[in-house]
Parts: sequence; structure tokens; C-alpha cells
Amino acid sequence: MTEGIDLLATGTLTWETSALVQRLPLDDRVDLAGVDAILDAALRVVERGGGSAANVAVAAAAAGLRVAFAGRVGDDEAGRRCVNDLLERGIHTRVERAPGRSTKRSVLLVEAGTARVQFRVDVPPRSAPPLPARDIGDDLLLGARWLHLDRVSEAGPELLRRRAGRPSSLDLHDLPHRPAARERLAAMLPGLALLQVREGVLPGLCALLAGGPDHGGCRDGEAAVDAPLSDADLARYLERLSATVPCVVTTRGERGAFATGPGAGPFPVPPVQAERVLDSTGAGDAFAAALIGALLDGLTLLEACGLAVAAGARSCAWLGARPPAPVEEPVSSQTAGA
Repeated sequence: MTEGIDLLATGTLTWETSALVQRLPLDDRVDLAGVDAILDAALRVVERGGGSAANVAVAAAAAGLRVAFAGRVGDDEAGRRCVNDLLERGIHTRVERAPGRSTKRSVLLVEAGTARVQFRVDVPPRSAPPLPARDIGDDLLLGARWLHLDRVSEAGPELLRRRAGRPSSLDLHDLPHRPAARERLAAMLPGLALLQVREGVLPGLCALLAGGPDHGGCRDGEAAVDAPLSDADLARYLERLSATVPCVVTTRGERGAFATGPGAGPFPVPPVQAERVLDSTGAGDAFAAALIGALLDGLTLLEACGLAVAAGARSCAWLGARPPAPVEEPVSSQTAGA
């Protein structure tokens, strides 16, 4: 049943291994196949589903929203576990199992005491492709109160076109490098009600919208700016973006957030001190879920951002991007790398 869905999230779905280690390896170029020895010596290992939009779905469901997730995985064991992880959390799933395809895998190494992270991803040669827009029916797409996207996918422009006039959001972690993806991003932005964007991406994104020759020189997975931006620069970039997207929020980690929206000029959102910082992975996804939930409840952008910052801080208390599921398969360091 899809009636009464508050949030539909769609995007990449992966099976993710998170390991708490005494020290991160000195060479962060170790490939995924080479981390087995690291996992065997880890202080703690957990395996759960991953993918930014799916993480947002999990956090929103935990907060009491009625949530659906649409995506695609391989027809392997990792894909089965991805789907089960969502089902165990009460999420309505429309996840296709692609025959003969494999599910993407990722490993997050988290250093004990510092919460520094190294990320490795395994994209098999025959990995499950993204779910096309045509496979998400109007009953779900138009019935959901809010749509959340986690990447600049080929399906994005079509989904937003079909949802014209209904609230949708995009969490932009990195600026795409390929021309076709940049064109899709430019086409998607006017259809959004909310853009959540990482701080370092702002200069390149504004350059892209201005028709500049490049987008800050960044490649996929790299931020256009490494150093934190000043409040004045943040306000300037958000004002530019607000001409295209009504609400723009940039997350700043332990420095809180910065936002702008109708009737609320660019304003800083103070940070909330986390009681415990074990792993900050997924804090941005927890932020997005709380932000969307608060806006659906009718709160102002300022009020919603305050709740979102607090949710992101709370999410740092557990290992991995998601909290433990109500029923979770036991995981050991010996089985995590299998």
C-alpha cells in the first residue's frame, strides 16, 4: 500500500561494511580487496545497508514518517540483505533485483578516538544499474508528500518533471564532472523545493549556473574548495542559488549549517555539540531526514534547520551511517569481508 506516504527516497543502494580500527592505514589507496586483513584486526565491525537516499529513508522512518524507497540492487546475497534491512525498519520498498547483476559494496574504516574515515567502494563490472524513472509509478511518485534524491541520476529530471509543483529535494555531495551529468543537474535545480549542498561544492555550482567554462576544476568525488568558506562567502553563494532553488542549506559539520529560504535571508545555524562522536558518517543524511520531516510538519526553515543540526549530532554516536536495525544479523570481523 502506498497511500499516505510522507517521503519517497530514491537513489543508490549499497551493502556497507563499517569497521572501527585503532589506526587508519597510512596508504589510503588500498583497494577494497586489500582491506580484509584490516577488518580481521578491527575493534568492531558492522554491516548494514548503505546509500545516501536510503540512509535518509531509514532516519525518517525512525522519526515516525511513513517512508518508501525505490531503487535497484543485484540478485545476489548483498542485494537481499539491502532489501531486508529496509523492510526491518518499516520502509515500503520498491527495489528491483536485476538478474545477473551484482550489488555495489563499500567499506568505511573509522579511526577510534578521532572519527577520521577512509572510504572504499567496490563497483562490480556488472553492477546493478540505477532504477529508471519509468519504473517508479505515479501512484508512488505523485502520492508521496515529498521526494528526496541523492544524486544527479538520469532519472532525476524526469521524476521532477512528473512531480511538478510537489516538494522535492536533492542532497548534492559532489559536483558531477561529466558534461551530460552537469546538464542534468542544471535541469533539475529549478524543479527542487530544497537543495542540501556540501559547503565545498558551492563555488563550482554557482560557476556552473553562471555558465562558466568549468566548475571549479573539481572531479567526481572531490570538493571544489577544501578550506571552510567565510560566512560572507556562504551568504553570497546561497543568495545566488536561491534565485533558482527556493530553499538552500549547506552543512558545515561541527560548525553547524548555513541556509536561505523565502522570507529568510542567508543565516547561520549554530552547531549542536554531540554527546559522543564515534563516527560522523551519515550525519548529513540524518540532517536531511530531520530537515524534511520538520518542513512537512509546517515548521519554519530556521526551526527545521535547528532540529536537523541536532539530529546530525546525535547520529555520530553509532558506528556506520545507520543506527542498528530492530533485528540485525550478527556480524563478526571474520564474516564482514566475505
